[in-house]
Amino acid sequence: MGLLNLSNLFKGVTTPQPNVPEDPRNFLNPDLGLFDDATVPSTDYLKNSSLFAILSYITNDLCSGKFVVPNRPQTQALLQNPSKLTSGASFWQSMFMNLLTNGESFAYRQRSSNQQDFQWIPLRQTQVTTFVLADASGLVYNITFDEPSLGTMHNVSMNDMIHLKLVSNNGGLTGISPLLSLKEEMTIQQKSNALTQRALDQGNSVHGVVKENKEGLLNEKEKLLRARKLSREMRETGLVVVDDLEDFTPVELKSDVANLLKQTDWTTDQFCKVYGVPPSLFGGTGDQQSSVDMEADIYSRALNRFKNQIISELKFKLQTDVDLDLRSVTDPDGRKYAETIANLTSKGAIDGQTAVKMLNAIGFVADDLMADAMKGGENNGDNNSN
Repeated sequence: MGLLNLSNLFKGVTTPQPNVPEDPRNFLNPDLGLFDDATVPSTDYLKNSSLFAILSYITNDLCSGKFVVPNRPQTQALLQNPSKLTSGASFWQSMFMNLLTNGESFAYRQRSSNQQDFQWIPLRQTQVTTFVLADASGLVYNITFDEPSLGTMHNVSMNDMIHLKLVSNNGGLTGISPLLSLKEEMTIQQKSNALTQRALDQGNSVHGVVKENKEGLLNEKEKLLRARKLSREMRETGLVVVDDLEDFTPVELKSDVANLLKQTDWTTDQFCKVYGVPPSLFGGTGDQQSSVDMEADIYSRALNRFKNQIISELKFKLQTDVDLDLRSVTDPDGRKYAETIANLTSKGAIDGQTAVKMLNAIGFVADDLMADAMKGGENNGDNNSN
């Protein structure tokens, strides 16, 4: 999304700021020209199975996290389900999908009469135009809503907007699409796909070769009639009947065409590199020497990078401490957490009762077992005092 200077807007001139990124649509579809903004149409990235798989995987895992707002239950409830029209998972997946593809995503904070957040309305990037104030003290937004009752709103304060940004080159005012870095890869893949399609079409246009062993007794007309008869037989029955004077050799898919079909594998690795996730999760080659635990750690760190950008904006706009707990994704059975607690206990950093309480807090230890452990600890304390 281009960033415009509001002082120029009032003069009737909108001057884009420098370093506005090139639109990724220009390379996702090379037949398209340059666009005024850096949005990525869903019809483009949804057509790429590898990219869609990566984005769906990451956004679903981020949606599986739980927002935690200490001492602000109302705010925490809002974050768990910000929209009145969709579920919390649907809302956040849409926000995260726009964040990962366009580098930024927007939501309008609709408030009640007492200035409390009533709901958040997700917005596509094409619905929002961002302006910087003349004194550079903040941002304002022009918004075009889908709802006719809301229509268009001008000069919306930045405090009334949630504006997530993944990567920025202008001080965090706007975001840059990660897909911009894939321009060369997408161009090569498109050309490779076109080349493979032509090779397949040409290879399938000839089903086989019939060699007539009659020392050239057939003229051109007879050869043509015979070829048509064989072609009709193949279409109708899938079989070809020849006599002793003919040899039929079916055309096989050549090895070079088969290799072309494998050329798309490396693009999955490039997509994964951009988002910092292990390619082996999505059918890529990856690092053959990495263990499952190592790859899980790489993926966890990638999720944490996205998480940090998300909660940073929420902390800034909500003016309170916010966290996104992803342990249900990165450590679903609590094994890693339990190993860490056990290690701290063995080194004397925490005592046994504290360890049991911490494990109980994540559901790793049942309540009745914790009660028994607490009683055992008290009895041991009494015995030691005697």
